Amino acid sequence: TPYPPATAAWAGLSPDGKIALANSVDVTGTSSVRGDTKLFDAVTGADIASTGLATFAKRIGLPTFSPDSKHVAFVFVEGASTPAVGNAGKQLVSLDFDVGTKAFSNPQKLWEPGNGERPAFSTFMPTSDSVVFQRRYSGDNDYSSWHSSRADLWWVDLATHKATALARLNG
Repeated sequence: TPYPPATAAWAGLSPDGKIALANSVDVTGTSSVRGDTKLFDAVTGADIASTGLATFAKRIGLPTFSPDSKHVAFVFVEGASTPAVGNAGKQLVSLDFDVGTKAFSNPQKLWEPGNGERPAFSTFMPTSDSVVFQRRYSGDNDYSSWHSSRADLWWVDLATHKATALARLNG
């Protein structure tokens, strides 16, 4: 494999499969899957220089690309942030992404968890204008619904940042 240990674990792949955005948190509760917050070539494993990401976020969880490759979403865990997003606290955040220049911009807080809640496993809708994510609560793992955790599905629109529970799917 061309990847250093833990680099590719839980990475978000671009729709064409050429670029990956690395996860940089311990999703499974072990440091064996913790990489660095960065872009890398999904074929060769080489780092890809980018702008706008490292100045905003130092640690992100469970990143995902939009189907049109114009946005990414992730759990914002640690970093400098912006006034609009606020302090890192495991919010669900989106950034615009320019695949040609590899530039990240326009950080937006999509959902801020309440006490004991965490977002996890986000994915964009096919139209790239909204995100479905897992709202995780209770249990002893920050990013998943295992380890005695509970979870339900929510949807959030990129334009309004209004999050809604998907009640019919949640049973």
